[in-house]
Amino acid sequence: MKMKRSVNPEIQSKEGCLVSVIIPTKERLHLLRETLASLSQQTFMGWEALIVDDVPNDQTKKLLATLTAGDSRFRYLPRTHQPPGASSCRNIGISQACGDYVVFLDSDDLLAPECLCGRLEVMYQGNWDYAVFLTQVFHLKPGDDSRLWNEFNPGDDLERFLALDMPWSTTGPMWRREALERIGPWDESCESAQDWEFHIRALALRLHYTKISSVDSFWRESRPGSISDGWGETANLLNRSAMIGRVSGILRQQGMMTSSRRRRLAVTCHKNAFVLCPDNRVALQIWNDARRYRVVTGYEWLLLMVSEGLFRMVRKCHRRALALMYPESAFRSTHLKVLK
Repeated sequence: MKMKRSVNPEIQSKEGCLVSVIIPTKERLHLLRETLASLSQQTFMGWEALIVDDVPNDQTKKLLATLTAGDSRFRYLPRTHQPPGASSCRNIGISQACGDYVVFLDSDDLLAPECLCGRLEVMYQGNWDYAVFLTQVFHLKPGDDSRLWNEFNPGDDLERFLALDMPWSTTGPMWRREALERIGPWDESCESAQDWEFHIRALALRLHYTKISSVDSFWRESRPGSISDGWGETANLLNRSAMIGRVSGILRQQGMMTSSRRRRLAVTCHKNAFVLCPDNRVALQIWNDARRYRVVTGYEWLLLMVSEGLFRMVRKCHRRALALMYPESAFRSTHLKVLK
């Protein structure tokens, strides 16, 4: 399934920087080394890589200079404004990019050698706003896992995103610069799921795009030190609740909010409130927000409130009965815990 393309002479003859690859990074040079190597091996030469450091320090800058010595296509950029995070880093990269086309690459992922050339050929042939390609999972090196990050299917891509079945990864698309200007900057207020929100905005604008069923990038399954760690933390849950409100508003403004799409958002709100959230007061706030954003109807809000309340009451009674019958159930294992 890997892309096997010869270098198009017309594309290869383009002088200067045609593609800007934007790489946010955060204290993970041990993985970034491989990412940069996959860029150095590209069959297409007219690219630049903007490495935007989320936690700038002199040591990182020095080590990057060593890794990219002699190749002026690599540029180091420190994050220069708040808030921290991948979105801020990508926006800094966009503001400094010189290419007509842009690829967003995470600092632990890899590109196949033919990636940039193959993507440019597709963009030239169809005059697309963006083109999306398949991404394959790997652990230590490409090919050690046969799974795709996700597959393409004939279903509605917007509905798949809303259902959290994201059809493509952040690295999957190549973007025309003008298309990014229409979408607007990455939302720097998003503490997680930034790619989810960004791609929904792109789809809401009805941009001209295509999907190519060829693998040309690789996603590392083990991702220590991710900029977007903390998916289930209370602050992230509240942040995503607000983001769902903004997404709902965008879809209504564009006349794209159907009953099915609203319900898909409602399912995500329910999961955030009653599955992931450990705090009942915060769960109630998230569920009230869903009603305020018109993601759930008044009837749905009340029915699920009653259902969740009964479930939690029964679960609590069950635990109390268990404790009365078996006091030993209060035992807590210390296995794999450090004893003081």
